[in-house]
Amino acid sequence: KDSRGTEKTLSFWDVFAQFGPFSSWRETLEHFAEKCNVKLPKRSKESSTFDQVEIVGKLNPMNAQRYLKKNPGVRPEDLKRCGC
Repeated sequence: KDSRGTEKTLSFWDVFAQFGPFSSWRETLEHFAEKCNVKLPKRSKESSTFDQVEIVGKLNPMNAQRYLKKNPGVRPEDLKRCGC
């Protein structure tokens, strides 16, 4: 958390992307996965956002709204298709 009053928070991955040698959080993740000998799941360039969402059951409507705000690529109908 930023202690200068901006209230900005960054994940471990974002810190390395913003202040380290990596260009994105994904590149950071891939680097550390390789260092730790962890295999990441393959992402198909042809898969949709819907294909990457786990079915988690019904979400509280407020949590669903927060999720949609944080994930602009996901639409309300995507959540409904997943049973949320």
